Amino acid sequence: DSVLLRAEWMYDYISPRGNYLLNVLNAKETLTFGQQYRGITYLREVCENMERVIKLPGGVYNFGSETTQSMYEITKEFLQVQEGSAVHNLWMDCGKAAEHGVVFSGVMDGLKRCLGDYGLI
Repeated sequence: DSVLLRAEWMYDYISPRGNYLLNVLNAKETLTFGQQYRGITYLREVCENMERVIKLPGGVYNFGSETTQSMYEITKEFLQVQEGSAVHNLWMDCGKAAEHGVVFSGVMDGLKRCLGDYGLI
């Protein structure tokens, strides 16, 4: 049996380097985020879950932090931002993975944990 994982890591459309959190923290000008709905997952949590992932029964699993907040709403909690116009919905239901113990923090808790781990809060 093989396992296919669909994951959303901490990335965005602003930087080709693709690190959402660092892009927000290092912004030198106004950021614009639309109504894109996607989970942002702290990569350390992905690593912490790998032992459980390799034991999953075959199947397709969504893998990462779930959220019902848009990128705009998530970012607004850190900075004052101007809302953009694009709407993208990449919501995930990770219930199947969670049934096997592969669980993640919510997006905001993951962001706070990451900031704390790197001494930024």
